[in-house]
Amino acid sequence: MKKSLIFALGLALLAGCSRKSGPVEPNILEGSIETVSVPAPDYNMPTQTSVEVMVYLPPQYESQPNDSFPVLYLLHGFGGDHTTYQAYFDIKGIFDWMISMGYIPPMIVVMPNARNDFGGTFYANSLYGSQPVFGTYENFFVQDLVSYIDDNYRTIADADHRGLIGLSMGGYGAMRLAIKHSSLFHFAGAHSGVLDFEQFLNLPGGLTIVSLLQQENNGVFDPQVIMADPENHPLSVMAMAMAAQFSPKLGPQSAFDLAKNEFPLVPVMPDSSLWAGIRMPFDANWEILPEVWDSLWVAQNSPKALLDAYADQLSNVFFFADCGENDDLFLQLQVEPFLQKLQELGLSYDENWSGIYDHEGGYDPADLPAKHVTYFYLRLQRSLISFANFLRG
Repeated sequence: MKKSLIFALGLALLAGCSRKSGPVEPNILEGSIETVSVPAPDYNMPTQTSVEVMVYLPPQYESQPNDSFPVLYLLHGFGGDHTTYQAYFDIKGIFDWMISMGYIPPMIVVMPNARNDFGGTFYANSLYGSQPVFGTYENFFVQDLVSYIDDNYRTIADADHRGLIGLSMGGYGAMRLAIKHSSLFHFAGAHSGVLDFEQFLNLPGGLTIVSLLQQENNGVFDPQVIMADPENHPLSVMAMAMAAQFSPKLGPQSAFDLAKNEFPLVPVMPDSSLWAGIRMPFDANWEILPEVWDSLWVAQNSPKALLDAYADQLSNVFFFADCGENDDLFLQLQVEPFLQKLQELGLSYDENWSGIYDHEGGYDPADLPAKHVTYFYLRLQRSLISFANFLRG
């Protein structure tokens, strides 16, 4: 009996020592995720009357029923959808942990589906003049989605408590939406986002996005070939998606000039002579078309150019932008010009963590190269803390 008692006491002491010397397990509170279908009357797509949206609710949403919460719109990249962040990054686990540890305040996170038949809407309106072509997703976002979230959830419904963060196409969307709609959003963060279209014509080694597309297509840009074999035409698929949003065209088939790489793609109605199509920003000889590239793509859709156009409305917006030094799409070349433009205009951004990420600051290229999506978990932590600091004033 005595030996048993001594043995039991010994085990208790060992257990106590183990608890003291081992790491303290944090108390991680559980939030929840739900998927809702948001009516989309302003999307202008007859076949799509709603958009699927995944919503994260913080642990405190249920435990503090009288409280309202800030909202973060988390935007996915090209080829993804509203499920991407949860499926690939366990976004619920990230937010549960960061909220429970006190790194960020409790917040609602909204992840809308921005995928379309081309692979992505770029969070923009597809317009030929004033006529919708492949859907006015930007209108849906700012006119329908934000109001739906504010009407159906306990949000702090003002721009000071509403932010955008995105990866790749989502980073582009975050900047686009915040710059053009600063009355709704006062924070915008872009991870590996497209920020300065002009840099696509100044790639290393004398390359341009056009010369890369020429190589990928063996000298002939043919949408039918591209769409039939998208895996071997990744840049071309994305370029077509951008053209569908930034330079679409409506008209009879005869109105499309193939010499200028204008392609009719689908009839507006099965029995209609009107076709919806795209205008590429380069012609069949791979020469830039200024009326498309300069006037439509750059002036109306490049975030750096939009900064100039909307500068007098952006004094309350806080920006964050990063990119890997070996980005697969050379987007690292676009971050510094964008940040320099912010400085030139006297606009605010996170000077601690914005910029090119490499081996400094916890990233080790020996483990993973600093490419388009690598280290996203660490990078997202930083943009979330940046948003949290913004919310806290």
